[in-house]
Amino acid sequence: MVLAGAIQIYSGYQLYQMTIIFSDSFFLIVGTLWVIFGLLSLCTSPIIWQQKSWVTKIIAGIGVAFCGTSVIFGYYLVVVFFAPLYWAVIDYIRTSREIQPLDWHDN
Repeated sequence: MVLAGAIQIYSGYQLYQMTIIFSDSFFLIVGTLWVIFGLLSLCTSPIIWQQKSWVTKIIAGIGVAFCGTSVIFGYYLVVVFFAPLYWAVIDYIRTSREIQPLDWHDN
């Protein structure tokens, strides 16, 4: 999630900088949304380590919102990169919950 958040913030900032070259509000809107979703991704990364049951719903919500926004604004290639990344994080959380921690006590 840290990787996804950092890439989203950087990409959003680059789109925001394009408003300097092209005075169009399209890049401003998309860039702002990507920065917001990047910040949300960064904020959920510490929650992943706590292994709460509702974390997968938050990650799926952020992933669907980001990919949906990208499709609406016509950035289809971004969806090809980020959708598997969010799916990998959700799959990691599901499989890590199944593994029980080792018991170091000798009884």
